[in-house]
Amino acid sequence: MMTLDRKYRDELILALRLRDISGERVGDVIAEVEAHVAETGEDPRVAFGPPKEYAAKVAEQLDTRTGKPSKLRTVVGTITVGVLSFVGASMLLSALQADGALVPVTPADLVAAVLCVCLLLPATMLTFRAATAVTGGRKYGVPAAIAYIAGVGGMPLSKLLLDDETAIFEITSSMALAVGLVALLGAILMLWQAIRYGRIVDPRSARTR
Repeated sequence: MMTLDRKYRDELILALRLRDISGERVGDVIAEVEAHVAETGEDPRVAFGPPKEYAAKVAEQLDTRTGKPSKLRTVVGTITVGVLSFVGASMLLSALQADGALVPVTPADLVAAVLCVCLLLPATMLTFRAATAVTGGRKYGVPAAIAYIAGVGGMPLSKLLLDDETAIFEITSSMALAVGLVALLGAILMLWQAIRYGRIVDPRSARTR
């Protein structure tokens, strides 16, 4: 029985990934190609064409209900997770560090906001890649961890270097704590949904569970 060439398999997975096709559908496609090769012994490049061309054909047959999200949805989702991560982390840290009942928002906080969001957005995307990669997830995971640490660490650094005395506005520490926890929970849930959507699932192993 002939098996699918690993090089073709990896190239096809990558081509499908680049077209934002869901992990479940990627698993279906790979299973279909492997089954065809095993049954017929035919070269997959002859039967299905080059990986990029076959991935394009698969993508043309899909819509948001069958495994291909819109670009706008992907971009908005990524930005939302990044912003929620920043708001959650900054509000939570501010509430925990507050000396009194009120939490001031200063110019240093605004600079930290820009810095943190700019780092948390790529960190979020790298986390998604690390969690859904077929192999080599660590090469995404390490940069993601560094970006998260740098993003969160940028907040206290901004407070040391910039004006952290003049309050632009103030909120209660309890409100800051509540907003921080809700925002972080929202970011975690959205990221978890994205990871579940992108994780490749072999339909044959799923049926045996």
